[in-house]
Amino acid sequence: MLEVDRYLTRRFDLARSNCWHMLRDAWLELTGRDLGDRTPERITSAALIGRFDSDVPSFQRLQRPVDPCIVLMRAPGAVPHVGLYHRRRVLQMKSTGASFVPLEVATAGFSDVGFYR
Repeated sequence: MLEVDRYLTRRFDLARSNCWHMLRDAWLELTGRDLGDRTPERITSAALIGRFDSDVPSFQRLQRPVDPCIVLMRAPGAVPHVGLYHRRRVLQMKSTGASFVPLEVATAGFSDVGFYR
C-alpha cells in the first residue's frame, strides 16, 4: 500500500521535485519497479515536451484507468503533466504543490488524457 501522506508534504522544484519525480518515487514504492529519471538535462518547455513524446511509446496505453497506472495529461501549448492513478485518485505534483485528488479534478483543463503502464 502506498503511503500517500508522505508525498503530500513535498514542494515543487522543476529540477529536483517535479511531477515525473513524484510519479517515479510513488511507482517504485507501489510496484517495486523504477521508471528511471525522465527529466531532460536542459529543463525547458520544448525539452520536456520532446522527452514525453519520445517516452510514450515505451509504455502500454490502456483504454481506461486501472490501479495503478500512469496518467499523462496534455493541453495544446502546455508542458505535459503526469500523475499516478491509485485508489480512484491521482497523486500529482504541480507548481502549487502535491495533491491526491479525484481523476476529474486532476484532468480538468487537459484536452488529452491517457493511461499507461
